[in-house]
Amino acid sequence: MKQQEVEGVSDFVFTNTLGNPYATNAINFVLDNIVKAYNKSEDVQAGREHREPEPLPHVSVRILRHTACTIMAESELKPKVLQYIIGHANVSVTLDVYTHLDFTMI
Repeated sequence: MKQQEVEGVSDFVFTNTLGNPYATNAINFVLDNIVKAYNKSEDVQAGREHREPEPLPHVSVRILRHTACTIMAESELKPKVLQYIIGHANVSVTLDVYTHLDFTMI
């Protein structure tokens, strides 16, 4: 099965059975439903256990991208490699916008 290529990029994380990437809004819809279902279940469980519920926060493709970038940066991936993976023309965008580091760790 040949994978879909979009602007020279392939090997997408979220693909259908034909290997074609899902649209961002479709992934966000699924993630939203997963979080809502979990939080509803957590509310019920917390009520049974007489405790405050611990809901999951909102999750989106954008949040997953920021999280992945931050984790790669924290694992000491070289900034230029991270820039290439994320696909930014300028490394400052990658480091300033897409990483959320505690600079005392560096």
